[in-house]
Amino acid sequence: MADPIIGPILALAAAIGRLLGPIKRFVDRFFEASKVMRKIKRELDSLSTILATIHHFLGTLSPHPMQIALAMQLPESIRDCRKTIRKLNNTLDEIYRKNFASIYWAASGRDRVVSLQDDLAHQKMTFIISMLGFAM
Repeated sequence: MADPIIGPILALAAAIGRLLGPIKRFVDRFFEASKVMRKIKRELDSLSTILATIHHFLGTLSPHPMQIALAMQLPESIRDCRKTIRKLNNTLDEIYRKNFASIYWAASGRDRVVSLQDDLAHQKMTFIISMLGFAM
């Protein structure tokens, strides 16, 4: 009598086991969103500090050729950074407008946001190089 019950119980246990993997990945990605957002916040905070420092250096610029050359490259860097920030803002708006934002985050939003965060980090490095050049 136990045999007809054991098979379905084992099948159900196996189905549950198969479901736990995707659920764990979903939960991990959802909790990762908090880490990613904190990392982006740190990038933006440090980028703001770097831009304030560059602003200070531009106000005290001596007409050194290297500093002038660096200053001439800033508009393109600023344009690229603004583009990334606009994309990041639009992506986050899109994610949070969804009824199931956490599912959307886990499915596709995370990769887009992380890619934009990487772009932001790269652009921050460009500003750091400029800032170091102005400090010379």
